[in-house]
Amino acid sequence: MTSATPAITAGTSHEQLYVAATRGARANHLWVIVDADREVVRDDMDLPAPEQILSRILARTDPDRLSAHQVIQDSLRESTSLARLGAIFEDAARTATDHWLRHTLTERGLGAAAGDPQWPALITRARETALAGHDLAALLDEAITLRPIGDAHSAAAVLHWRLGVLGANPAPRARGPLASLPPADGLAIDVARQAGELMRHRWRDLRATLAATSEPLPWAPALGPRAADPTEQSAWLTAATAVTAYRERYEVPDHTPMLGPRPAASRPDARTPWDHACIQADRYLARRLHHLDDQALADLDARQQTILDNPPCFDPNELERGRQRRDANQVTTDPRRGRISHREQLLVQRLERAARAHQDWRRAAADALAIRRQVTLELVRRRELTPRPMAVRLTR
Repeated sequence: MTSATPAITAGTSHEQLYVAATRGARANHLWVIVDADREVVRDDMDLPAPEQILSRILARTDPDRLSAHQVIQDSLRESTSLARLGAIFEDAARTATDHWLRHTLTERGLGAAAGDPQWPALITRARETALAGHDLAALLDEAITLRPIGDAHSAAAVLHWRLGVLGANPAPRARGPLASLPPADGLAIDVARQAGELMRHRWRDLRATLAATSEPLPWAPALGPRAADPTEQSAWLTAATAVTAYRERYEVPDHTPMLGPRPAASRPDARTPWDHACIQADRYLARRLHHLDDQALADLDARQQTILDNPPCFDPNELERGRQRRDANQVTTDPRRGRISHREQLLVQRLERAARAHQDWRRAAADALAIRRQVTLELVRRRELTPRPMAVRLTR
């Protein structure tokens, strides 16, 4: 076989990947299907990267080849990880929200909304609102009393839209996962509270482990090593704990530094902790800007904006078409196709260089966005420290 293009899915085993990636004598191109995991429901804007799927496949181990001691250790570690506890918590919290919302709407004469096709979307919006720090009960009451909705075609759709509008305003204060649970009782609430407490203990264990290290974190190189100053140490520890906890909770692959891209709005359980970890890291990194004056901060911000405004030209579809034409010409026996194949190879090489340049720009753009956030935090800090002029009242 001259060239192989196997299809790789989330269910591919380590051994299957090895066989599939070594069959072609001249070339092996992996066609990674990013939407094949039926256990995870995501929208088109929040699919995992091909590298993330390949990383998970390579990290898998066959339990039949491990010792009983290693299997027990892995099982215990998985049962206490934030990934496992967080999944249990969110599943129980969503179930509790469903029950509470059905009961509340039934008392308000809107129980038929539970049968609407938009009901799952309403549950997701309710969780998103609660995780953002809003009082879900108060916000739902306001959404119901805005205007009568008893004669609406879909009460669930109307409430979904109203909660989105009301929840768009910033929450009065940030609240933890346990505070996002609805005001109800029952088995689902008990399970969620127990999982939440275990997550809190795991968070403290991570903080204690990070407090005992002085080396830079491989997954968070931007934070650098733990600072010597006690105040800086506390800020570093808060940022490092938030980043490490997020990575463990959502199983960020090792090749992805810091937090990776921001989750889509369809995953409110992931977006809220991402925002929290991002702001903690930015607050710590913004301390490096204290020595810059206002003009230097403005120049730094302008340089980052220039990076964001100048992405390199690259069309991934053009690269894929070029590869297909090149592979088709390579397998033909017509000697007249040789010159065409050579031109196709040069075109593919040029497009692959453009793809690498685009990847480099995406990394630079992510860094530029982070620096711009840090500049904003530093400017806010300076405005807060600037004394306000006192109003003087003159009296005769």
